[in-house]
Amino acid sequence: MRWILIAAAQISPDTVILLLAAALAALVFLVAGIIAGMRISRAFSEKRLASELERQKTQMSAFFQEQIPEIRGKAVEQSRAVLSGKFAENLSPYLPGFGYFPDEARFLGNPVDFIVFEGASRGDVRNIVFVEVKSGGSKPTAVQKSIRRAVEEGRVKWELYRVPDRLVRGE
Repeated sequence: MRWILIAAAQISPDTVILLLAAALAALVFLVAGIIAGMRISRAFSEKRLASELERQKTQMSAFFQEQIPEIRGKAVEQSRAVLSGKFAENLSPYLPGFGYFPDEARFLGNPVDFIVFEGASRGDVRNIVFVEVKSGGSKPTAVQKSIRRAVEEGRVKWELYRVPDRLVRGE
């Protein structure tokens, strides 16, 4: 510690200012170098990430280009199956084995396909039958199963709704 005081006593104030300015300049250059290094590193990282992103986009594009024909084929196949099923549903009353007169069946489509008013063509409805048409391996939906349970448990009723006269007359 003593030698610092001796050395400081022999240095002129101008030299001290010059040394402090040099130290400050060195510190500024050091900070500037760190900032420049960080920016250069970031630029290289961004370039590397952009390159990796572009490579992955190219791979994904190639993958999807390979898969598109298969996906389209499956979509067309599924669409045909759905359309065939809908066509069969509408024609069901006229197909062998339907079991009811076609003029007694009323198409609903959803949640069940038909309501059959058995005996209506003779003027005396003996039964009302809910008919769901399925083809292939299709199965009833949860709602269709709940309708079947309601019918089987006798939870079916008749209700008459009268439209208010003021609405019919247009008031």
